[in-house]
Amino acid sequence: ALALTNYQGAQKVFAALHEDRSQAMALQQVGSIYTDAHDFPKALEFYERAGATFAGDPSVNLARLNNIAHAQRELGNFQEAEAGFRQALAIAVEMKSLSLQARILANLASVQLASGRPDEADATARDGLALSANGKPLGWEHFLWGVRAQAAFARGATSRAADLIGRAFQGQDIEH
Repeated sequence: ALALTNYQGAQKVFAALHEDRSQAMALQQVGSIYTDAHDFPKALEFYERAGATFAGDPSVNLARLNNIAHAQRELGNFQEAEAGFRQALAIAVEMKSLSLQARILANLASVQLASGRPDEADATARDGLALSANGKPLGWEHFLWGVRAQAAFARGATSRAADLIGRAFQGQDIEH
């Protein structure tokens, strides 16, 4: 409640100062609080307001689109979620950020899986894993292996799913 009040206050201050970028970022933070509270319609309202307030920075737009897509996924609007993740992915490609691309591909694969398309989800997760093929981890590999495991399980390939889930937890301390 305190964070919500503080971000709303910050948004008003930034609006009075005509600091549109900062105002949009505060609006996104308010949206994130509503997302955490599972009030996805209200979160979407604030993410949309953020976009209407300021759209001149690719990183701010990427975050907003990714947040909108997450909320749409939680509402079961998989087509809208996929479209949002694809828009965010295009920005990540423009920014040449392999880490952001891998993150968004993991999100996209998750939506494809949730919408009953395990083959597409697996292909998308493989695309994300290919980004770290040079040996440098991007931080999203575990999620991508996890989606691949879920896709294999959805196709009835339980042995393959077990192998892939093992990859997802490889190197993770699951005892604590």
